[in-house]
Amino acid sequence: MFDRDIDLISPFCVNQTYEGLLDEFYGIKIGSLQVPNTVVYPDPEVRKEKNLKDDGMHDFDLQDEAGIFGDIRNKHFNVAGGYLNNVISNI
Repeated sequence: MFDRDIDLISPFCVNQTYEGLLDEFYGIKIGSLQVPNTVVYPDPEVRKEKNLKDDGMHDFDLQDEAGIFGDIRNKHFNVAGGYLNNVISNI
């Protein structure tokens, strides 16, 4: 453990954006993200209806044109939650 007077860089090395959070949990590779089907569709009946395997993966293309993701990708994850809440309440 170092005193902040000695180590000024480390606090800035933590990615605190929505995209960084996705990368930390699922790993972004070449602009795409693979998430388990059980996360995307938590209801087993929906997975069965869509003929998805429980151990399968769902691919997401992480482009700015990909709807709401382009709006929140570079926002701090605390701000992104409030933004998504406002978008959902406006629907």
